[in-house]
Amino acid sequence: MIVALTFGPARRCDGRMVREARLAARSTIPLSALCVVANGVREHLRRLLGVAADVTFGEATPLCDRARAQLVPQTHCFLTRGRSSDVVLFVHERDARRLLAIALGESPVEHELSPLERSALGRLVHELAVLFDPLCAERQSPPQPADAELIARCATYVDMRIGPPVDAVLGIGLTREPPSDHVGGPTISADQLLGVVCEIRAEIARGTISAARLAQLAPGETVRMDTKVGADAVLKVAELVIARGRGGIVVDEDALPAGAAFAVDSV
Repeated sequence: MIVALTFGPARRCDGRMVREARLAARSTIPLSALCVVANGVREHLRRLLGVAADVTFGEATPLCDRARAQLVPQTHCFLTRGRSSDVVLFVHERDARRLLAIALGESPVEHELSPLERSALGRLVHELAVLFDPLCAERQSPPQPADAELIARCATYVDMRIGPPVDAVLGIGLTREPPSDHVGGPTISADQLLGVVCEIRAEIARGTISAARLAQLAPGETVRMDTKVGADAVLKVAELVIARGRGGIVVDEDALPAGAAFAVDSV
């Protein structure tokens, strides 16, 4: 967490409009880490619930005691312990009902969650917790219901806002900010990754790519697959979607199939 210069509301002073300078605490969570988590939430909801919903996130903000107290009422809280920070997932009762209604094929109804619904919510949280590695460096335990004492340790909070047809919010709290040497993005170059090989996977094809090549992917480039494809697909490293594109066949000079390829539309 760092201190940044901000300005208060404008007011008139001696015939001029001025703003009072203030020093305010700001989160140092890298935007790249939040982007990875938001992208993962979108893809997991697509796979688990069969819905395509946009996911955006708000500004990560430090938590004061009053803000922590406002998060807890009518909210289900789950703690995932990590190597550099513990992560708390906040799911308001209203948002839990919306997620479960889609999962169970029902309409949201104002009622307290049943034991079956609580169990289903726990399974959903367990699936989403695998996305927290960029925030906590490495998960060290599965998510567990969190009590007030653990929630009071949260230092930073950010919203993951799920758009239609879900229209729900997942809150993420961190007990510690990322270490200072993590701020600013990667500290190694692509050349240092030349000896590292990552397995990549499209929904309808498989292949491998060097980590250095992966870091340099850009829209319009072609990634060669080991198997043939013929439709739109997503490109994955482990469970993380890194690109979307079109499948096709690469043909050599003798007009013979030379394998499958993946044309990158977006990274």
